[in-house]
Amino acid sequence: MEGGAREVLRIGKVSGIVNGLAVVRADIDVRKFRQGSPVINPDRRLVGSAADIIGNVNSPYLLVKLSPGASVKEGDELFLIFSPPRRRSHHRRR
Repeated sequence: MEGGAREVLRIGKVSGIVNGLAVVRADIDVRKFRQGSPVINPDRRLVGSAADIIGNVNSPYLLVKLSPGASVKEGDELFLIFSPPRRRSHHRRR
C-alpha cells in the first residue's frame, strides 16, 4: 500500500475536557502520537485531531483538539488513526 498502511490505535479514555481540548490518559506508546493525526470515537466518527503530549514521562496525557460539534464526554474511549512516516527518497548526486 502506497504511503504506508494505516492503523487504528486505542489512545485511552477521556479524563476531562478543557477549552475545546479532550485530555486523555495515554494507553499507547506516545512515540506513535503525531500532531494532526485524526482521532475517532468507537463508531469511527472523526472527533478531532492529535494536539500535544503533556505530563510525566511515565504516565503521559494526550491532548486532542476537538472538532466543532464533536460529541465527546468524560470516560469516552478515543482512537488514533496512525500512519507510519513516509520514507524519504534520497537522490543520488551525479
